[in-house]
Amino acid sequence: MPGVSVIMPAYNEENVISHTTVSALAQEYPHIEVIVVNDGSKDATLQVLIDHFHMEAYDTDPRQGPIPTERVHTVYRSRIEPRIVVIDKAPSGAKAD
Repeated sequence: MPGVSVIMPAYNEENVISHTTVSALAQEYPHIEVIVVNDGSKDATLQVLIDHFHMEAYDTDPRQGPIPTERVHTVYRSRIEPRIVVIDKAPSGAKAD
């Protein structure tokens, strides 16, 4: 079966982000990854993800892709769950960014 990426925009989701991410990973589809895009949260959303999933900075200077977006600060990968990626970026004011 082909792989599936679930992209979850997050802005000020510190109270639910761990549960939401775990729920997305619990899907029965065999080849799934979860990409959480932290859109400049002003609360502890990023820190909750780092602590809960033992995230470490993977790319601290990611290149801009072909689609214009606000600046990406850092890309994180989990040391305990390889199916999780967190992208921390400047706020766009719209989760679709």
